Amino acid sequence: MNVIKKDGTIEEYDSSKIVNAVNKSAKRVMVELTAKEHEIICENVLEIIDRRDVSDIPVSDMHNIVEHVLEKFNSAIAKSYKDYRNYKED
Repeated sequence: MNVIKKDGTIEEYDSSKIVNAVNKSAKRVMVELTAKEHEIICENVLEIIDRRDVSDIPVSDMHNIVEHVLEKFNSAIAKSYKDYRNYKED
């Protein structure tokens, strides 16, 4: 699976990017995630993408999926992720 970046370039999916972004969001709300929790988050993200049956996904859709998964996992981390994402977009 590939991720279509904002500039239109295509990059192979890399779960470590999700882990890094989620870790930054978690640290901002003083939460430390375990390797197992990272694995669960990434698996849930991939399950949603797999249901869409696509080979390429826009990064904005990927962000929405991560946010959705985080909402169910930990709402404080989800809010931190969303706030930082909105800050970067502004």
